[in-house]
Amino acid sequence: IAPATGIASSVESQDVEFPSEITGVDRIKRAAKFWSAAVPIVASYYGKSGELFMRETFLGERLSDDAAQKEFDVLHYKGAEKLASTITSLKGFYVKTAQIIASRQDLFPEQYTTALSCFTDDVDPMSASLARAVVEKELLNNDETFED
Repeated sequence: IAPATGIASSVESQDVEFPSEITGVDRIKRAAKFWSAAVPIVASYYGKSGELFMRETFLGERLSDDAAQKEFDVLHYKGAEKLASTITSLKGFYVKTAQIIASRQDLFPEQYTTALSCFTDDVDPMSASLARAVVEKELLNNDETFED
């Protein structure tokens, strides 16, 4: 980054088309779509925990740790598939979130990190000219430009 020398910034010299900004209504729709998928996934874990608790408390049936893990593995697979599908349709911020989840095998079940790993290497790239234009527009001061 160097101080401007009176030369037009590369954003002005290049005709870079920025994606249109989404409206507040569209943001709400996107959030609603995400949460309408995420809440049932979370609820399924609470439901399964409650079911196992009730079976143990009222029926005296206690699953072995391996059997209980198998029950939760089914939820992990279903939840990961649903989450990946939802994120694929939403793109943007949600893809970045999926990339973070996929990289944290220490925090998330393997089914989630595996299902979301496609977002780390199989995402449509952003053009270099658009990335540069975004940085210039959003991060540089008026007296700064990129030096090639």
